[in-house]
Amino acid sequence: MTMSLQNFINTRDISHELENVHEMLKNTNVGVNFWGTREVRSIGMKASTTLDKLSEKVVQAARQRCLARDLTLTDRCTGFEITGILQDFYQNSDVEIANRCFITRLLAHLREFTFFGKPTRLGIVGEDDILYLHGCLRDFRCYNQQQFKEQFPLFSEWPLCMEITEAIEGDFDSPDCSLIVYEKVIRKTLSEENEAGDLTPSDHETIDSVEIHPVQNV
Repeated sequence: MTMSLQNFINTRDISHELENVHEMLKNTNVGVNFWGTREVRSIGMKASTTLDKLSEKVVQAARQRCLARDLTLTDRCTGFEITGILQDFYQNSDVEIANRCFITRLLAHLREFTFFGKPTRLGIVGEDDILYLHGCLRDFRCYNQQQFKEQFPLFSEWPLCMEITEAIEGDFDSPDCSLIVYEKVIRKTLSEENEAGDLTPSDHETIDSVEIHPVQNV
């Protein structure tokens, strides 16, 4: 018997089953009930879970794996895909809520911004211009100094690291610093990991169209 998404997130450690979560989300859709709750339902199954509960689990999983410093390139890219699907769910359900009756719109607003404190969705969709520096996308892109040097050895020195990082949290010379690598760089590195050679500073085609910003110390 196929396990429902609801049972899956309630009984499994999804932080180590990101690929399974991604596969399950490919066969789900989102809707809004009369009470303003955003529901995610596996196609062909009656059992559902709330979008906020699912998002909270993903945010927690990203944080757990980030702190454990054991995210692989595959894990990171799978995390990007999961986050993208959840972002679409929030956007699609926003449209549905806007077209529902006054009571549903009111309850959805109260549920998200009044009853439960800071909205769970901020861990998924971000807030204005801090989208990629907070929440699970930040955690899926975060490397400590040792991880960064092992994964990107030819960018491991200052200022070459600036070419592929959006921000540096803490002192660059400290082992405890966090480097937030561009999502496109991580995706490209995964696609080329089985090819000969490393990503080099002169290989601009590898990171083309990635906008380079000055390093931020936050």
